[in-house]
Amino acid sequence: AVSLLWQDGHAVVPGARFRLRQAWHSIVGGGNPAVLVVLTPDPDLPELGPEARRQARVAIETFIASASGFTAALNAVSPAR
Repeated sequence: AVSLLWQDGHAVVPGARFRLRQAWHSIVGGGNPAVLVVLTPDPDLPELGPEARRQARVAIETFIASASGFTAALNAVSPAR
Protein backbone atom coordinates (compact mmCIF):
# COMPACT_ATOMS: atom_id res chain seq x y z
CA ALA A 1 0.00 0.00 0.00
CA VAL A 2 1.06 3.57 -0.49
CA SER A 3 -0.25 6.67 1.24
CA LEU A 4 -0.04 10.28 0.17
CA LEU A 5 -0.78 13.32 2.31
CA TRP A 6 -1.78 16.43 0.40
CA GLN A 7 -2.37 19.96 1.73
CA ASP A 8 -2.38 23.47 0.32
CA GLY A 9 -1.94 22.22 -3.22
CA HIS A 10 1.10 20.01 -2.72
CA ALA A 11 2.25 16.77 -1.14
CA VAL A 12 3.45 17.07 2.43
CA VAL A 13 5.57 14.87 4.64
CA PRO A 14 3.96 14.29 8.03
CA GLY A 15 6.12 15.64 10.79
CA ALA A 16 6.34 18.25 13.52
CA ARG A 17 5.91 21.23 11.19
CA PHE A 18 2.80 19.72 9.58
CA ARG A 19 1.30 18.85 12.98
CA LEU A 20 2.01 22.31 14.38
CA ARG A 21 0.35 23.91 11.36
CA GLN A 22 -2.70 21.66 11.80
CA ALA A 23 -2.86 22.51 15.51
CA TRP A 24 -2.59 26.24 14.76
CA HIS A 25 -5.42 26.04 12.22
CA SER A 26 -7.61 24.17 14.70
CA ILE A 27 -7.15 27.01 17.22
CA VAL A 28 -7.38 30.11 15.00
CA GLY A 29 -9.28 28.66 12.05
CA GLY A 30 -8.49 28.86 8.40
CA GLY A 31 -6.25 26.67 6.38
CA ASN A 32 -7.23 23.97 3.96
CA PRO A 33 -8.04 20.41 4.94
CA ALA A 34 -5.37 17.77 4.64
CA VAL A 35 -6.26 14.95 2.28
CA LEU A 36 -5.03 11.43 2.91
CA VAL A 37 -4.99 9.06 -0.05
CA VAL A 38 -4.25 5.37 0.47
CA LEU A 39 -3.82 2.99 -2.45
CA THR A 40 -3.77 -0.75 -2.01
CA PRO A 41 -4.21 -3.31 -4.78
CA ASP A 42 -5.57 -6.09 -2.56
CA PRO A 43 -6.91 -6.07 1.02
CA ASP A 44 -5.41 -9.54 1.61
CA LEU A 45 -1.87 -8.44 0.74
CA PRO A 46 -0.22 -10.06 3.82
CA GLU A 47 -1.27 -13.48 2.51
CA LEU A 48 0.39 -12.96 -0.89
CA GLY A 49 3.77 -14.36 -1.81
CA PRO A 50 6.83 -12.32 -2.86
CA GLU A 51 5.98 -12.30 -6.60
CA ALA A 52 2.39 -11.21 -5.98
CA ARG A 53 3.65 -8.42 -3.68
CA ARG A 54 6.05 -7.26 -6.39
CA GLN A 55 3.19 -7.21 -8.91
CA ALA A 56 1.07 -5.22 -6.45
CA ARG A 57 3.88 -2.66 -6.01
CA VAL A 58 4.27 -2.34 -9.78
CA ALA A 59 0.48 -1.90 -10.14
CA ILE A 60 0.48 0.99 -7.65
CA GLU A 61 3.52 2.64 -9.30
CA THR A 62 1.92 2.28 -12.73
CA PHE A 63 -1.36 3.76 -11.51
CA ILE A 64 0.31 6.80 -9.98
CA ALA A 65 2.48 7.39 -13.06
CA SER A 66 -0.39 7.03 -15.51
CA ALA A 67 -3.32 8.57 -13.61
CA SER A 68 -3.85 11.74 -15.57
CA GLY A 69 -5.55 14.33 -13.42
CA PHE A 70 -4.58 12.66 -10.14
CA THR A 71 -2.62 15.70 -8.95
CA ALA A 72 -5.32 18.06 -10.22
CA ALA A 73 -7.97 16.12 -8.31
CA LEU A 74 -5.97 16.36 -5.10
CA ASN A 75 -5.45 20.09 -5.67
CA ALA A 76 -9.20 20.54 -6.14
CA VAL A 77 -9.97 19.16 -2.68
CA SER A 78 -6.97 20.73 -0.94
CA PRO A 79 -6.22 23.96 -2.86
CA ALA A 80 -3.25 26.22 -2.26
CA ARG A 81 -3.93 29.53 -0.59
